[in-house]
Amino acid sequence: MNPDIAIILTGTIIPNSSLVVHSNPKLRRDEYIAAIKYYSQFCQVYFLENSDYDIFADPEFSSCNNVTLRKFPVSLEYLRGKGFQEFEMIDKWFETEKNTPKRFIKITGRYIIRNFQSLFDECSNLEEETCLIDLYRKPKVAISSLFIINSDNYSRYFKGAYLECDDQSGVYIEHILFKRINSSDLKTRFFKHVPRLDGISGSSGTKLSRYRIIYMIKDQKRILYNLFHFKFL
Repeated sequence: MNPDIAIILTGTIIPNSSLVVHSNPKLRRDEYIAAIKYYSQFCQVYFLENSDYDIFADPEFSSCNNVTLRKFPVSLEYLRGKGFQEFEMIDKWFETEKNTPKRFIKITGRYIIRNFQSLFDECSNLEEETCLIDLYRKPKVAISSLFIINSDNYSRYFKGAYLECDDQSGVYIEHILFKRINSSDLKTRFFKHVPRLDGISGSSGTKLSRYRIIYMIKDQKRILYNLFHFKFL
C-alpha cells in the first residue's frame, strides 16, 4: 500500500435533502459497507458521514480494517443540495483532522468503481502536484465523484467551494469546481480510463453501470485526447 495516498469516502446514510430519490437508509447503509470493504484493499480509507445514523454503534462499520471513521453534524443547509453538504463535510474534516494524508482520492461513498485498480495505479504514479479529475468543456463541469489531489492544493483551490453551491438554482459543485480550476494555475489532466461505476444514483435512482462497448468507445476517445495533451474531455 502507498502510505502517501488515502481514500476519502463521503457518506450520508439518512439523506438530508429533498432532491435525493435513492433514500432508503438500510439500502444506503449496505452500499456504504460494501464500498468501504472494497476500497480498503487499496489504501487507508477515511469514511466521512454526516447524518443522524450512528456509525460507531454499528459493528460492521467499526470492524472494518484499514478504515478510519469520522462523524460530522447534519448539515443545516440541506436545501442547497448534496454537493454543498459533501464538500462542507470535507472542509470540516480538513479543519479537524490532525494528520491529513499527503494526497487523497475522493470518492462518492456508495459508488463501486470496478476498474479501480487501474485508476489507483495511475494515481500512485502521478506527479504530486497534478490533480486527476475529469473536466468537460461543453457543459463546463468537473466530475466530483472521483478525483485525486494533494492536500495543499485542495486547501488552496477547492476549500470553500461548497459555499457557492445552490442545487435549487442549478448551480452544482461540478460547476463551481470547473470554474475554479479553469481560472487557476492548478495542473490537471483527466483519467486515462473511464471509471466503471456501479451503484444507484442518489439523484435519479437509476443504475450507474453501462454496457461494456460504451466504456470501450469512451476509453479510445481518452487515448486520442491524451495524445494531443487535451485538458478537457
